[in-house]
Amino acid sequence: MNRQNTLVLGKRTELSAIWSSKCLEAIFAPRFSHFRRQSLPAVTEVTAENHDEFKIADKLVAILYLTSSTDAPGPQFTAAAEQHRDDYLFGYSVDETVIKNAEVEPPALVLYRGFDEPRIDFKGHIQSADAGEIESFLKENSVPLMDEVGAENYQVYAQSGL
Repeated sequence: MNRQNTLVLGKRTELSAIWSSKCLEAIFAPRFSHFRRQSLPAVTEVTAENHDEFKIADKLVAILYLTSSTDAPGPQFTAAAEQHRDDYLFGYSVDETVIKNAEVEPPALVLYRGFDEPRIDFKGHIQSADAGEIESFLKENSVPLMDEVGAENYQVYAQSGL
């Protein structure tokens, strides 16, 4: 095997450059996404400078828009984020420019997705929502309606009730 066209992943694991970038992305993207979520705080502050990049930084991104970081349901959102940081990327914003560009009236919770309808707004009364309601909203909207079922997503579909 030509060493110049080989990606070495460990002592015994080598991938030839013959593998397409799509194949490598399918293998490694979920793992890198997990590491990215773990490297960030449970809830990341979203500003005008990073809003557009943050909302597409992962397959599922939840952003809570508030007028103040101490407003409800900030603590409930943080509790849900700490419980599900392996599953979603969580952010919040109190930036008026971000709120205006997102076209929301705070407090508002929006789930940005990399599939189906890319934006889902929380329809209930978000100010009185508890962590369980936030978790339910995220879980209900985290599964694509049409997708190829494989080893990496079988569990998600099995538990989704679809």
